[in-house]
Amino acid sequence: MNWVQRKIYLYNVTFGLYMLDWWERCLFNTLVVVLLWFVFFNVSRYLMEFGKSVVPGIYGESWRKNRPGLFPSG
Repeated sequence: MNWVQRKIYLYNVTFGLYMLDWWERCLFNTLVVVLLWFVFFNVSRYLMEFGKSVVPGIYGESWRKNRPGLFPSG
């Protein structure tokens, strides 16, 4: 048994998938993939917004223009 087969076996035993039929396993795995997609999608959206607020000039926007009180001109 190679490393990948061992990890698949561990996944099946940990979540109790070894006792399910093939279609039940497929349904469960589909739900897991959709859930992970939503998590990664929303984390990426959050990180993009966080990056816009932290890194100056990202996406061509002027960081100083959006925060006029921080850098007085004069």
